[in-house]
Amino acid sequence: CTEDATQRGDEHTAILDALRARDSAAARAAMREHFKRLLEVMLDVTEAQALNEIRKRSSETRQKFLRKI
Repeated sequence: CTEDATQRGDEHTAILDALRARDSAAARAAMREHFKRLLEVMLDVTEAQALNEIRKRSSETRQKFLRKI
């Protein structure tokens, strides 16, 4: 969230501007783009967390194996 604050603010501004203009199509499009980017970021973070966990477990398994040798 801290890395995309400007972009997120711009998206919120676009949504608010469309709502103020009573332009439902523009508001819907702006919300769709905002949610699309939000979901992509959430998936990226979730994937990175999962990969880190896999690396951690793999390292632990490797260490256990090497101690047995």
